[in-house]
Amino acid sequence: MKSVEAKMSASRREREIDYIMTINAVEAYSVLVKPIHCESLWFFLQSKGLRGMVENNAISGDDPHNDIQIAKDVSFEKFNSLVGEWKKIYMNS
Repeated sequence: MKSVEAKMSASRREREIDYIMTINAVEAYSVLVKPIHCESLWFFLQSKGLRGMVENNAISGDDPHNDIQIAKDVSFEKFNSLVGEWKKIYMNS
């Protein structure tokens, strides 16, 4: 029974973060995230050695988002892979 509940929970969590996508912007890599996910993802990226900043309320209104901006010290593929790694950890937590 726990296995079924765990799969359902992971599925809900996957839907909760399916909006998160990486962006290869001109000056930095970027990922727009809801405030509820921002701190966890930001700390994870920092723990992997990435540098950058968070712009709070980069998108405001009814569904605000923060913008995590990462220096282009690593490849975009590496950045994208790390965000994917965080998503897997989040879904299974």
